[in-house]
Amino acid sequence: MRALLKFPLLYSLFKRILGGREPISASILKEIISKMAQDLKRPPLVLDLGCGEGGLSKFLGECCEYVGLDISDKYISFACKNYGKFGKFYVYDIGLGEIPSEFLKNREPDFIFLIGVIHHLTDAEFSLIKKGLLDKYVKAAFLSIDGVFLENQNLISNILLRLDRGNHVRWTGGYQKLFKNYNFIICHYTKFPYDYIFFYRHLPIPSLVSENFEMLEIQSVNERNE
Repeated sequence: MRALLKFPLLYSLFKRILGGREPISASILKEIISKMAQDLKRPPLVLDLGCGEGGLSKFLGECCEYVGLDISDKYISFACKNYGKFGKFYVYDIGLGEIPSEFLKNREPDFIFLIGVIHHLTDAEFSLIKKGLLDKYVKAAFLSIDGVFLENQNLISNILLRLDRGNHVRWTGGYQKLFKNYNFIICHYTKFPYDYIFFYRHLPIPSLVSENFEMLEIQSVNERNE
């Protein structure tokens, strides 16, 4: 299964089977970006780190300036061919940390997100991304969504996490070590047995996900520092 998902078309099909025609992450991102566009009075510049085959861009590209980065030549080639009208795509190893400024037209991004990416990265690789991008663009809104191991976890959710191509799916504590000063929530997706952990800043994430998720845990930076 892991080997098959290296192919963009099969990966896209697999995501549609799990998430439907419009992935739940796309719905959340669209709502965030639409509100951001209203506040900024212009299309926000968004940076999708680890964009994969680029499928999210077709849900987002009309309301933002979308830039997607991925290390896979195959994925980016597929994205450019199928979704090029929705944004710009570049082959780049985000594990290097900083990215070329020309990718962002020498501007600062308004919104940075990583959807299903952190579990592909070692702690050291993520540290470079955090230092080179998240800590650099501190005003940018940020969202990370990833699968998470939990105690007494639903069997199907646990099996899917273990079958994932990423070798670094973590327990809650493992993710917290990476995001020491970020808010987070842990949720169970009610339409399919899967558990997610969301890390975020400058965003009202709990209110955005309440419709489709059962909240298992919510913590803010202030709560953790008390």
